[in-house]
Amino acid sequence: MSTARRRPDDRDVSAFLPRITLVLIGGFVLFMLVAGLYVLPVLLETPPAGAIPDYTKERVMARLEGKVLWMLATSLLVVAGLAIRGILPGDRGRS
Repeated sequence: MSTARRRPDDRDVSAFLPRITLVLIGGFVLFMLVAGLYVLPVLLETPPAGAIPDYTKERVMARLEGKVLWMLATSLLVVAGLAIRGILPGDRGRS
């Protein structure tokens, strides 16, 4: 018997897809999009006269309080579901 290491052929290498990395990146991008849209009304409102310098920052933090973890978890689950179904771009089926 030969003890030489078997090199992967071209088909094995071309079939490699970093699915977990794509799901994490896609989940984070979706989270940023959802969170940005969620705080957009606060960002567009004009601070009242005489407001503190960090008025907008405080309003954004108050709006996101207690919701960030849920948004992140939901975003990751949605992207993972899309990856499982093979809907994500760059996710091709194995032949």
